[in-house]
Amino acid sequence: MLITEGVSKIHCVYLRHSTKRKDGKTHTYWRLVRSVRRGRKVFQETVAQLGELDAQGRARAKGLGKGDHRSR
Repeated sequence: MLITEGVSKIHCVYLRHSTKRKDGKTHTYWRLVRSVRRGRKVFQETVAQLGELDAQGRARAKGLGKGDHRSR
């Protein structure tokens, strides 16, 4: 999870997947999303569409989500 600070907002970035079936095959698509608070509600916004990832790509994307919290 990567935490970035805005003026008075904290954004957490997560790795999320969705699964689709097409032509009898299952496809898993990945994206980075961040949580953003607007008033009393928290929304999830897509930061980047990553598409289908192999194991190495997922590991790299998880690294993006974790980040380095000490550099804030």
